[in-house]
Order: sequence, then C-alpha cells, then structure tokens
Amino acid sequence: MDLNLTLTGANGDTIAFDNTTFTVMTGVKGFGIPATVLRISESALDGGVFRQSKRGVREIDLPVQTYGVDRATTETALRRLANILNNTTGPATLTAVYDSGQSWSIPVYYAGGGETIFGENAGWTYANWMLTLQCPQPYWVSNTAQTFSVTQANTGRGMLPKLANLKLTSTTAIGTVTINNSLGDVPSYPIWKAYGPMDSLTINNGSVGFTYNAPITAGDIVTIDTYAGTVTNAAGTNVYSNLASAPKFFTIPPGTSSANVLGANVTAASQIACTYYPRREVVH
Repeated sequence: MDLNLTLTGANGDTIAFDNTTFTVMTGVKGFGIPATVLRISESALDGGVFRQSKRGVREIDLPVQTYGVDRATTETALRRLANILNNTTGPATLTAVYDSGQSWSIPVYYAGGGETIFGENAGWTYANWMLTLQCPQPYWVSNTAQTFSVTQANTGRGMLPKLANLKLTSTTAIGTVTINNSLGDVPSYPIWKAYGPMDSLTINNGSVGFTYNAPITAGDIVTIDTYAGTVTNAAGTNVYSNLASAPKFFTIPPGTSSANVLGANVTAASQIACTYYPRREVVH
C-alpha cells in the first residue's frame, strides 16, 4: 500500500511530495513508536521502582530534495518550503495519505536541517535538506471523524442511538452506547454535543463521567470538549459552572467500549451526539 506525504503550513500553503518539485528521499525517521519518558525511582532493594511512563515529544527526520529547472526556480521552491516551516505563525501539519483514502496528520515544528552547502547537498537546480521536525503531540490523528448520536424514535419509545440499542422510557434517554474505536491505537478524546430541549444530561462510562445539571432549551446546543476541558453553549458562552461537582471527562479507548447516556425530559427535537478522531502511534 502506497503512502503519500504532504506538508501544510499555518499560512495555508500545501506541498505534495510527488517526486516533481519536492521529493522525500530515503532515510525517513520517526514514524514508529515515539520516544518514551520513564520515571523509575531508586529502591531500597536491587534495581528501582517503576513510577510512570508516558510518550514524549516525537522527532521526525524528513530528507527532502527540492528541484528546479534553474537557480531561480530552485530558490523559489526552497523559500516556499521555508515559509511553510515558519514556526512563528504556528505549526505545520504533516499528513500521510494511504491509497485506501485514509489519512492521518500530526502537527510539526521545524527544529533544524534546512542548511544549504553548495557542492555537498546543493547545486543550482537542487537542494537536499534533512529536515528535523518536532511534534509536541506525539500521535497521528485521523482526518476522518467517527460519530454517533442518540435521538428520540418516532415510535415514542424514547431516544435511540443510530449505532446501539437502548432500553428507554418515552421522556428519558438512558442506556449503553457501544463504541468501536477499531482504527485507534491510543485513547481518543470525544466531543459531546447536547441539542435541547432536555432538563439535564449525564454521560459516563460506568466508572467516571459528568452531569450537566441545568436545562438545555430548544434550539440551544451545549458542547463538552473533553480534550480542551471546556463546556460552551451555542453562543460560545462558558457554561462549565453548570456541571455537577467533581466532573471527570473520560476518553474512548482503542477497541470496543461503551458509554452510558441519560437525557431527562427529551422531545423529538432532542439529540446527544459524539464525535471523536482516532489516534495512532505508527504510520508505515
């Protein structure tokens, strides 16, 4: 299966490494498991005691050849690449596209490697740069959202999800939604949207969760972004204070899991929707 790469800058410009002006050469490094940060403390016995493990900053080496028909076109192409990698305007985005249509992206910052040494790695019509890129968020994120929603059935038997079976009363959405995060290798952060009317909203995974303890009127939308840790209404107003005490936002693990959904006093216009983007460690 072919894997094609593109690089998009914060300026909106996108370079496709399609073996014309820009080519990715052999020697790509950093598409596997990102570096791990271990915390191991000294022990009174032999060895140590494991405390914590987390993924660190991913570092990518991207060998790029830039080609032009003469000095001027080569320089123009190199300046374009440099502008894309201008960290002051924000990160660039490296995207891997499979021939199946799946694509995964990761934000990158330029860390070095764009040096030109004439006679060694460059001439009038080409330049070979080993770009070093650093990724504060070490995981590749799918560009295709996974979604499911819970709505009230026309039968009047309650709110039913499009992707699961719930046993519900006519005015309450309550039950278990099955979630299949088959594309992800690591947990993903869901974004929940509650479309009114409903008197309250509770979502949990059986052990942790949260309750929005205020009415959501018809036409209003409350968005709970579990990664950003924000709760806003349709006007963009911060309504985090409407959460019940000690809220705990949970992630969606890889594989099959479930979430329990409860919306009180719903109507046919009510809906609870979830969106998440699978994340993975390895692109190959």
